[in-house]
Amino acid sequence: MRLEIIKPGFSTADTSYPELASAAGALTVQFRSSSGAPVRVKFQDVPTFSWEENDDLLLPGEPWDGVCELFDSPLLMAYSLGLTLHSVAGLRHIRLNFNAWGRLDVLCTNIVVAA
Repeated sequence: MRLEIIKPGFSTADTSYPELASAAGALTVQFRSSSGAPVRVKFQDVPTFSWEENDDLLLPGEPWDGVCELFDSPLLMAYSLGLTLHSVAGLRHIRLNFNAWGRLDVLCTNIVVAA
């Protein structure tokens, strides 16, 4: 599995504990940055996501406190176009690592930093 560190316009280093809210096909994540500023991130066309409070299982090169995109992951392959009812074209596997708080894995088509 290959990963690429991405810079989505926010940092997950030293944040408050993230709050997750899901609705049909969407996921919103809110937290306070290390400076205390509110951050709200929206994921679009979300067929699945998972939160895990375990920071011990990092892949080689994966940031402990950052954001990356995973390619050819088992989760992404399970939702490949046509394999499930909720498969959509262009799915991406985005992983947000929140230091010791945990890790958020999201399959989505787009990630937007909301105002």
